[in-house]
Amino acid sequence: MSKANRQRGVVAMTRQMEVEYLRPVPLNTPLTLEGRSTGADGKKHRCEAEIKNANGTILASGRGLFIQIDAERFLARLK
Repeated sequence: MSKANRQRGVVAMTRQMEVEYLRPVPLNTPLTLEGRSTGADGKKHRCEAEIKNANGTILASGRGLFIQIDAERFLARLK
């Protein structure tokens, strides 16, 4: 979901995330992850995502709330 924010030039931190596992998600198996923005209200950005197996079956779905930050200001505080 954070990649969906970055596609739009938004640098944000995760505020809240919910994941629903619908089926077991196997290891060492090709998977497809699809994330998309579902809306924004000021600094609040909402996204959804799905994990699918090679057959296109949805294994997990999630949604998150992200708060946009000023990356330069944030990094300056870490110094």
